[in-house]
Amino acid sequence: MNNLFITHDFTLFPSRQYLLEYYKTIGPENHTILAFLHRSYQEIFKKLTKADVLEFGGGPTIYQLISLARYPVVIIFSEYGDANLNEIDLWLKRKKSAFSWRPFIRQVLELEGVKPDISHIQKRTDEIRKKVIRLIHCDAKSVSPLKKIGTRKFDIVSTHFVAESITDTTRSWANVLRSIIKHVDKDGFLVMSAITGARYYTVGNKNFPAVPVSLENITAALQAEGFTILNTDYIDAEKPEESGYNGIALILAKRT
Repeated sequence: MNNLFITHDFTLFPSRQYLLEYYKTIGPENHTILAFLHRSYQEIFKKLTKADVLEFGGGPTIYQLISLARYPVVIIFSEYGDANLNEIDLWLKRKKSAFSWRPFIRQVLELEGVKPDISHIQKRTDEIRKKVIRLIHCDAKSVSPLKKIGTRKFDIVSTHFVAESITDTTRSWANVLRSIIKHVDKDGFLVMSAITGARYYTVGNKNFPAVPVSLENITAALQAEGFTILNTDYIDAEKPEESGYNGIALILAKRT
């Protein structure tokens, strides 16, 4: 660990390599995340009839939108890295070079009790593409992280592997977390995932910074900011020695 080189330059983040390493298959981690998102949106839409959604720091992935797109929502997708946004743009525009999320969509449909045949997979794919209305740049470390929309607040903010995965001190993690959750409207919801126990995480031959938070750290920080924790889950990392983290925490919270 002492000799480990960690890059803080996220312009070097290898987007496609990340997708191939972490999302080529649906192992226990990804299954747990998909199941938590499925349950979370079922719970949220017992209370909401429609929602404006901010995906904050969405990376190059759309798995976090699959359950969400079942509901009457409009989604603004924000991300820091141009390469990550390009991966999303390729998928939204149906480019042949886009990463395939079909296995993840099939898995979510199975969770919903829907027959995961070609027609249903295509229908959900189309729903996601229709409901993502805008791609914008975000910078969670900035005083104004979303310059194109300012301080706009949302019914739902979805953020996965962001605050703890771009910082290396508890103070900077707390600042980034506050930058994200300030976009949750009154009585709005936060849907969040985070790696735990990590000082770095690995993508390809590069290591990126992380701060070692726990599920308890996250829930305490959210409660201190006026959130009620509605549900949580946790799963141990599949390959902690290779990935750099020891588990994944999942949180559903409401601003009260």
